[in-house]
Amino acid sequence: MRSGRALFWTDSNHTHTPHNHHMKKRTLTLLLGSLALLSVSAFTVINSNGSQVGDTNSPPDAGPYDCTNCHHGGTATPVPTFTAVPAFGSGMTYLPGTTYTISFAVTGYPGFGFDVEMLNGNTATSTAAGTFTAVGTNVLVHAASTYPINLTHSTPIHTGSVGSFKWVSPAAGGTVYVYAAYNGVNLDGNTTGDKGIDKTYTLVVSPTAVPEIAASNVSFNMFPNPASDHLNLTYTLAKTSVVSIQIYSMQGKLVSNLLTQTLEAGEQTYNADLPESLAKGIYNLSLTVDGVVTMKKLMIH
Repeated sequence: MRSGRALFWTDSNHTHTPHNHHMKKRTLTLLLGSLALLSVSAFTVINSNGSQVGDTNSPPDAGPYDCTNCHHGGTATPVPTFTAVPAFGSGMTYLPGTTYTISFAVTGYPGFGFDVEMLNGNTATSTAAGTFTAVGTNVLVHAASTYPINLTHSTPIHTGSVGSFKWVSPAAGGTVYVYAAYNGVNLDGNTTGDKGIDKTYTLVVSPTAVPEIAASNVSFNMFPNPASDHLNLTYTLAKTSVVSIQIYSMQGKLVSNLLTQTLEAGEQTYNADLPESLAKGIYNLSLTVDGVVTMKKLMIH
């Protein structure tokens, strides 16, 4: 029949539907295909949203765990970049207590992903260094009990775009170890044809952040250091002099003027109550005698 209706015929015992066994096969095939598609889709979503944390190959990750555990087959080597605004200094130096906008990117593939940890050490017990804030383009923050804080991609990032976030460097300074796993991906919806690469970066405190400027006619002792609410200075004046004692931030901003006074020659002791407004961190304390400056690092805790 050209109407397109199914044909049935009847004998004394059975009603028959033509090609019924083929219909069952097709139904089964479609069902298996749907399940396979669902499985692939779920796998793609899991791997594209950066949920696989602890894959930076850092000591706390108890590796080697990185992108190469799942992604493979790519022939090109991903070329990663790691930049900051303001820029890190020569030799990857940073200023304590400073907010940096950090960006990650990869070239050599149509897209990329990454997993990053910034740690206060290079051992299995190391923890996150500094704090992350105002997470920006294509980035998620994961805080897991078994790993330090991880930064990962929220979606596969197309070449030409970046993953960015803000990082506030540790106020107390110290070496920061950056462990990054970059993954070049071909954006075909699965993990084949991709290639990962690991990079480590070491950030150290800029020497310009803690200047020690020696004066020719005066030196001073400062205690306790670290200090919390009180500070003592001792020094000797060769003659009657104009003395100033000031505290500067690591960026050179005057945060407290403790003393400006003309003092007689001889041994001097200065006892100061530190301003309550001073946040914990590293500062520069300067002693200026007749315009000549001596500066030392002061830590507030």
